[in-house]
Amino acid sequence: MLSVNIYTPHEVEQRIAQNAKQLRLSQNMSRKSLAEHSGVSLGSIQRFEQHGKISLEHLLKIAQVLSSLPQFHELMALPEPRSIRELEARERIPKRGRL
Repeated sequence: MLSVNIYTPHEVEQRIAQNAKQLRLSQNMSRKSLAEHSGVSLGSIQRFEQHGKISLEHLLKIAQVLSSLPQFHELMALPEPRSIRELEARERIPKRGRL
């Protein structure tokens, strides 16, 4: 199936940062408080909210404090098989890639 990407990685970064900021504000939490509860530096949180740049580890720590961590669990998961054939094909997926 052809997949059409309508968003760039930069746009997704910006959207995640914007959503995280809105979620933080909706919980009446300051950046400083989020930093203290997550263990992520205040500077990292500021950079994330302004530019969308953050490590995955720090993003997950922030998501945990904002009660959004479960949404990351299914990120990039294989779709549910729709038939026995798809289920059997999944069992044959190689354990590592080859060049």
